[in-house]
Amino acid sequence: LEDYEVEAAHVVAARRLIEAGYRVGKGEKIGFVICKGAGKLADKAVPYILVKSPEEIDYDYYVRKQVLPAALRILEYFGVKDQQLLERGQRTLLEFFG
Repeated sequence: LEDYEVEAAHVVAARRLIEAGYRVGKGEKIGFVICKGAGKLADKAVPYILVKSPEEIDYDYYVRKQVLPAALRILEYFGVKDQQLLERGQRTLLEFFG
């Protein structure tokens, strides 16, 4: 981990595992989630096994940075805008496209 010049999310998560007493080997995959809080993205990376409650997870990050861009690549062809997808409340497909 000392070889990394950039503080990437998986590196921060690996360090947190080590601090918690877990062994992390070279090349090992580190499963992590982004949790709520201030700071850079990497600072919010927490190994999923250390997350105590689902309320800690930054679901807004996943919607805005992961799900929304992927969905818009398809839905923009149908005239759907990001704000339409971000509106709160559950709707049927007919209501959405209505």
